[in-house]
Amino acid sequence: QQTYELNTAKLNNRFSVFPNPANELITIKNTENKIINEISIFDISRKLVDNQQGLTSTSICISKLEKGVYFMNIQNGDGTATIKFVKN
Repeated sequence: QQTYELNTAKLNNRFSVFPNPANELITIKNTENKIINEISIFDISRKLVDNQQGLTSTSICISKLEKGVYFMNIQNGDGTATIKFVKN
């Protein structure tokens, strides 16, 4: 098992999502153009509701999600950033 020390605030500053709140699509802005390995979306109770790997696009369809608050974990080679977003 590997353990990673990372500065979460620094990683979170590398990514942003828009629009926020969103209805159909959410776009990830990657300020350092690093490869995104995996994106996991959790609801407010931390239940996994979507997981995507090997992304070729920075837009994710969220139309099937219920209205509410979600957390998106964005994993790259440096660690994992967590971004909060709202689905209308």
